[in-house]
Amino acid sequence: MWRVDLGLGVRASAVFGGLVVIGLALTLLLFGVAPKDLFAAAKDTLGLLFIALAVGLVLTVMIAAAKIRDTQLDRQLKSVWLHIGLHAANGIATVALTFTLFGISAGIGELAAGDLNIDTINTVIASLTDQFSMAFMTSVVGLPLSALMRVVVGVTGKRQGF
Repeated sequence: MWRVDLGLGVRASAVFGGLVVIGLALTLLLFGVAPKDLFAAAKDTLGLLFIALAVGLVLTVMIAAAKIRDTQLDRQLKSVWLHIGLHAANGIATVALTFTLFGISAGIGELAAGDLNIDTINTVIASLTDQFSMAFMTSVVGLPLSALMRVVVGVTGKRQGF
């Protein structure tokens, strides 16, 4: 019933890598931001865990879309992969909103635990800004990415008759 097809994962990774390279080239061309600086900003703003989870879920969506198009699979298995892709796409939104709530909670917790006086106000505000930046940027990145991945799976499924 289930086949192990490493070529499919490799193809999905290659497509994902190609899209990342094209995106980085466009960013460098249009805005003059080097990929190293872009990765550093993404790591500082979003966090490595969010990036890793989002990349893993995007790769899952891409593998699911490729499986839906696989001519060797029957309709029932394609339906399973359609649901896997939709759940992975929705998982991106869940991760984004979870990190948003985490960032807000961490910021509020830090404010409640900290000593707020005239000498520490600048440090407290800088720390809060860092926490809230992570909180809101995960939603700004994650929710549109989730919607895009749902479109990819939905259109692929529709073209296959689902």
